[in-house]
Amino acid sequence: MKKIALLLAAVMLIGALPLTSSAGSDYIIENDPILAYECSPVIDGEIDPYEGWSSPAYFNNDTVAHFWRFLALTTEAKLYFAYSKEGLYFAAKVTEHDFVIAEDQNGFEREYEGNGFIYSTDFDLYDNGNRVTSYGWNGDVMTLMVDPGRIIYHHGRYYNANTAWYDVALFKGEDGRDYTRVYRSQINEGEITDDVECAGHKEGNGWVFEIMIPWEIIANDVNMLSPRLSEDLTVEELYNGVFQIYAGAMYMDRFYDEEREVVDTWGRYVTVCERCPDGSFGWGSSGPVAKSLGLTVVLGGKAAFTDIPNDSWYTKAVQLCYYNGIMLGTGKGLFEPSKALSRAEFVTVLAAFAEVDVSPYGGSSFKDVPESEWFSKPIQWAYLNGYASGTGNDMFSPAGYVTREQLATILYSYAAKKGWSVSASADLSDYRDEASVSAWAKKAISWAIAEKIISGTSDDVLSPKTTATRAQAAVILVKFAQAYDVELFMPYYF
Repeated sequence: MKKIALLLAAVMLIGALPLTSSAGSDYIIENDPILAYECSPVIDGEIDPYEGWSSPAYFNNDTVAHFWRFLALTTEAKLYFAYSKEGLYFAAKVTEHDFVIAEDQNGFEREYEGNGFIYSTDFDLYDNGNRVTSYGWNGDVMTLMVDPGRIIYHHGRYYNANTAWYDVALFKGEDGRDYTRVYRSQINEGEITDDVECAGHKEGNGWVFEIMIPWEIIANDVNMLSPRLSEDLTVEELYNGVFQIYAGAMYMDRFYDEEREVVDTWGRYVTVCERCPDGSFGWGSSGPVAKSLGLTVVLGGKAAFTDIPNDSWYTKAVQLCYYNGIMLGTGKGLFEPSKALSRAEFVTVLAAFAEVDVSPYGGSSFKDVPESEWFSKPIQWAYLNGYASGTGNDMFSPAGYVTREQLATILYSYAAKKGWSVSASADLSDYRDEASVSAWAKKAISWAIAEKIISGTSDDVLSPKTTATRAQAAVILVKFAQAYDVELFMPYYF
């Protein structure tokens, strides 16, 4: 039980440990840099993936260090960012696990019962009641810390300088609705709910929230925390992305102690870097200080497509294909991921993947491919080089949708003609629709499965004659590139 584990740990640790101690592992998997898009999400506590939020950063046992107490992390979260001229947007979807089996600081496996989300009811006061603690609120608290360009780390008041802490909590109103409130600590301490935009609500055992912190607040806080900075940081510099935003997310996890009938603290956890700028391990630093922040937020442009969510199985592949000029949108900011891909479109995409100049490929080898059409030269290039064939009777069927087996065959032919090994082979008898694979496509399908370029539509179904969507084609092309070490431009926020 979670409350029992807490009491046992308290006996072993003889109280809370100082901030200079850490129970984090000797290795942290730092989140990849996060591309924040310029947009203005509606702050309603819903984290709509089509409003331009970034792909998620992860707050979990791999990415956080355990500070202050050594108990197992029973909380996970997905963290999202965006920005506009007004300020920095931050959102989180927090999940409290019902049950966790984990090792304690002595290597003993223990069982922990999740406590669920705890509402705040007031400020979190010190024992003397005269001052608010640095966490602001007396329930579960998610804290955002930001240091643009590591200004605070390099120019702060002291070596282990803290950033401003923006502490977010959820309250239950007298009207029964959920209300988000924000407290700022470390500098200019006090509630800033009225100065920011914020919204959130309880969801299952956890909660969801969104906030927008104006650039003016962040700039003012950074300048006050960095007295050795020769010139003040400006709002314009922040908005224009002059600095990468180094950030950290910290969670103060509370639980209700039924025996004592009080809310107590389970632990404090914070995203940290693998290595700090001074070479020390992030997990071994002295808590949530500027040098150990584990998130890097890059302020980028607008999201390429308005119909691509920030966290789907095809999102990164679509982005990679777009940024490498392999696949473009369909117009009006749309990618149309579920739209079937035509044979003409796929051959054109393959030409872009190959980075080939198709302008010398004049003429047409097919009756249904007029030279005046946009797809004429890519088709002629693919046909003359043996990558793609027609559908019979001197026809190419450019408007026909490319099937999964056709797509595999074209990629197989391309790889073989390039001199790449295509000897890999998978046993298709594991799939119950093996007989539906065309005889001319079996070798290519077997190769594509073996190279993990194509997978079944389920564990034992190939669906070879199903048409391929634009999203599927993007994923397959990226996997094809990976299988043969084809260098794609990888934006550093991936």
